[in-house]
Amino acid sequence: MTDIVAVEDERVAAAVRYVRTHACAGINVADVLRAVPMARTALERRVKAALGCTPRELIERERMAEVRRLLAETDASIAEIAERAGYPHPEYLTVAFRRAEGVTPRDWRSQRRGR
Repeated sequence: MTDIVAVEDERVAAAVRYVRTHACAGINVADVLRAVPMARTALERRVKAALGCTPRELIERERMAEVRRLLAETDASIAEIAERAGYPHPEYLTVAFRRAEGVTPRDWRSQRRGR
């Protein structure tokens, strides 16, 4: 999970708590809106103002944090990591990871472990 952030807006704080708790369950913004009922545009505007990212980006950040943790701390396969981090397919994880980190998950793991 990412660093703890103090958020004054109670609805944004509730959305952040929901995302941090459920991001790796494959949630999307619609799920966040069911947990914290408000208009989608209001949620997006308020999260962007408080955190500098959209709710979708927040979900992706949380998932990537879990992927990096699993790559660094376990020997789990990319398929297992994808499942545990909420990606429907390992290929989706690989594409998202390369976009975020500039390398594949396997290469990132090898670089961190000095292999």
